[in-house]
Amino acid sequence: MAIKHRQTMTVEEYFQLEENDPDTRYEYIDGYVYALAGGTANHDTIKSNILSPTTELTDRTWKLKNYRAHPTIEEYVLADSQSFKIEIYHKENNKWIYEAFENNDEITLNSLGVHFSLADAYTDVEFEEPAEGV
Repeated sequence: MAIKHRQTMTVEEYFQLEENDPDTRYEYIDGYVYALAGGTANHDTIKSNILSPTTELTDRTWKLKNYRAHPTIEEYVLADSQSFKIEIYHKENNKWIYEAFENNDEITLNSLGVHFSLADAYTDVEFEEPAEGV
């Protein structure tokens, strides 16, 4: 039995797939499409990622570029896994606005109508202590 290799697709083909199949959630990474479990037809309003040392570059470059190009995404949230910091890119009058939240800042996700404090987002999160000499 032959093993079928996955084919890649362009960003435009991915957007067409999402438009033609709105009941299924997909993620597009480096030309490959993955079907995701759960979600609703409005799943593309907001995207969020937890930044880690191994994913941060991809989250801040490739994913940011592609999410900003997606017609239905209104907000992109980046939560830092190393410190109390959340960054949000949101669409306002067809322009993307960047906001950074730290300390006791209050956060609003306009696309969902949700308001919460940064501290609430990090409830029960414990950060690793940096190694001595770092």
